[in-house]
Amino acid sequence: SIYIYDPHGHTSVYTNQSILHLLGYGQLQIEALSPDWIKQIVHTADLPYVTQHLANLSRLAPGKRSRVAYRAKAADGSWQYVESS
Repeated sequence: SIYIYDPHGHTSVYTNQSILHLLGYGQLQIEALSPDWIKQIVHTADLPYVTQHLANLSRLAPGKRSRVAYRAKAADGSWQYVESS
């Protein structure tokens, strides 16, 4: 999955939505999500780690990567482990 996150505006600018499809979301469900959909699907216990990961992106040196693993809510209500880098 590919997404572009604006660390200054704290919002997702672009997502190719493949992560949402992998989690079983249909097109209408995806369209119903807010632009800040990450907060809607990330487990509340993992949200601080994801938030910190996103904040760190603006401070990464060129060519460096950051990774975070978290639980994401699938369309059926189950929690799936996801890794973002």
